[in-house]
Amino acid sequence: MKFLLFGTGVGGNYGCDAIVFGTERILHHRFPDSEVWLPHRSWRTPDYCDILGTDSGITIKSGWRDVRMANLYKSVCRKSGLFAPRHLVVPKTLVKQSDCVLSIGGDLYTFANKEKNWPFPYSIMDAGNEIMRLGKPYVIWCASVGPLEKAGTRLGELIEHLKACRAIIVREQESFSYLQETIGLKDNVYLAADPAFVMEAEPFDCPFLNQQSTDQLVAINFSLGPMQHVSGHMPVEEFQADLVLIVQHLLDKIPLRILFVPHVKKDNEFLYPILAKLRKQYPERVAILPDNIGAKKTKWAVSQANALLTMRFHCSLAGFSTKTPTMILVSTSKGAKICKEMYGDMEYGLNIGDMNAGTVIAKINSLLDNEETIRARLAQRCEEMKKRTLSAGDILAKVL
Repeated sequence: MKFLLFGTGVGGNYGCDAIVFGTERILHHRFPDSEVWLPHRSWRTPDYCDILGTDSGITIKSGWRDVRMANLYKSVCRKSGLFAPRHLVVPKTLVKQSDCVLSIGGDLYTFANKEKNWPFPYSIMDAGNEIMRLGKPYVIWCASVGPLEKAGTRLGELIEHLKACRAIIVREQESFSYLQETIGLKDNVYLAADPAFVMEAEPFDCPFLNQQSTDQLVAINFSLGPMQHVSGHMPVEEFQADLVLIVQHLLDKIPLRILFVPHVKKDNEFLYPILAKLRKQYPERVAILPDNIGAKKTKWAVSQANALLTMRFHCSLAGFSTKTPTMILVSTSKGAKICKEMYGDMEYGLNIGDMNAGTVIAKINSLLDNEETIRARLAQRCEEMKKRTLSAGDILAKVL
C-alpha cells in the first residue's frame, strides 16, 4: 500500500510534525510493508532529514512538477491582492500513483473565528473532491470536524463532501457525536485519536533541565495565534505585556522555575521579548527551549516538567501523552474537547478571554499540589488514547 499524506507540511509547526510522525507509526504498525509518502510542494527545499530524521519511515515525494504553476499563481495573487488564490493544490501525479490519500491536517475541517486568511474548510473540501474525482480513496485522518454551521447556505455542500469520503476518522468524542447526531452521518464516521499520542519523545541535553533545584518546573507555551483567535489583531506588545505580568505573579507567588516551550516557528519571536523582561528580575528561574529542536525533543522536554501550561493544542498533547499535569488556555473548541476527553471536565481548562493572574495561579497551584494524583489519573487515559490512536490503522484496513 502507498499512502499519500495531504493537507499540511512539516517544519513550521511541531503539531503538524507530530501528526506526520504519529501517522507513520500507525500505518507501519498496521501495514508493515506500506510506503508513507509526504509531498514536497515548494521550490524552497526544507531540510527534511533535519526535520524528520534519517530513519523516519517517511518518503518525501516530489509533487513540484504538478503544483509549480499553481504555486506561482498563488504568489502573484498574494502579492497583487487582486485575486483569491487556491490554498491547496493537488499533486495529481502522486495521487494517481498512490493507493489512498489521507487528509492529515487536524484543523482543516473547522472554521476560523477572528483569524485573517483562514481558508478552511472550503479549500480542503475542494481538494478532497478533486482527489476523489481522480478515483482514489480519500480519508479524513484523525481530525477535528465541525461545527460547520458557519457554512450557512453552503452547509449542504460540505455534508455531501463528507458523505463521499471513504472514511472520516475523528480524534475526539465531540466531533464523533457531532457528525453522527447533529449532521446525521452514520456509515463512514469512526472514532480514533490524534496521531501525536504515539509519537515518541527524544531525550537531549538541556542545561536548564539538568540544574539541581528544589523548585518545581513548569513548562509554558504562549502563542500569538491562539490569542489573536480570541481577541483579534491587537498590538503584539499588548499581548506580551499581559503575559509578562501573569508570569511575574506566578514566580512571586510559587517557588518554581519556568521553561518556555515554542511550538510553532513564530512562537520563538513572540516569546523572546517576554523572556528578556523576566530575566532581568528572575535570571536563574526562566529559560526557553533552543530553536528548531523539533517535535520529539520538545515532547521530551515537556515530559520533564512538573506541570504544563499551554495555548497550543498539540503542545497539550505532548503533556497528556507523557502523563504531565496539563492546563490548557483554550482558544478553540478542540482545546475544550481534549480537556474533557482527558480529564472528563474543564477543571484544568481556561478560556484565553478569561485569563488573569489569579485564576492561572490557582489552577497551576492545584496541578502542582496534586501532581501525583493527576499523573495517575492521566496514565490510564493516556493508554486508552494510544490504543485508540493505533486503532485508526485497523479502521483504515476495514474501509480500503
